[in-house]
Amino acid sequence: MFELTPQLKNCPILTGLSDSDLELLLDHATFEDFATGAEILTEGLQYQSLWVLMRGEACVLKHCDGRQNELARLGPGNVFGEMSFFEDSTHAATVAALTPCHTVRLRRSDYEKLRATAPDTAYKITLNVVHVLSERLRRMDGWTCRLVERECGENNQREWNDFRAKLYLGTDF
Repeated sequence: MFELTPQLKNCPILTGLSDSDLELLLDHATFEDFATGAEILTEGLQYQSLWVLMRGEACVLKHCDGRQNELARLGPGNVFGEMSFFEDSTHAATVAALTPCHTVRLRRSDYEKLRATAPDTAYKITLNVVHVLSERLRRMDGWTCRLVERECGENNQREWNDFRAKLYLGTDF
């Protein structure tokens, strides 16, 4: 049986899950190991999986204007893959192992099986993923607002406010 380490107890997608919920989740998940330098998921490809990093360190990389930018460093208990887990879309970034990594992976197809057999457990996981996405969006919005205010003139601030309004209203660009 899998031992829930202190880092994983603080994993945001496991919040509020009982021991039996965790057991059900792990019955539907797979454990995967990645060598240093391996891509766990690749920008532009579609996996529809949710990963929890159990051991190791990884980085989130995004290609932009011909350059690869490091967006974040991940450690034990961090979650990734959530942006395309519920949506039929490709990954917006690459996650690469900086050290040997051990992960728990929940494929969308396995999540659907969990949802059919243990809907309460699946609901808790879904709600936790929504909280993760919401918090990341809130932090990104705050960071972007500070950047625009600091770096841009009045015309660019109006352009940013117009963009943000379209984003929140679901208007096409």
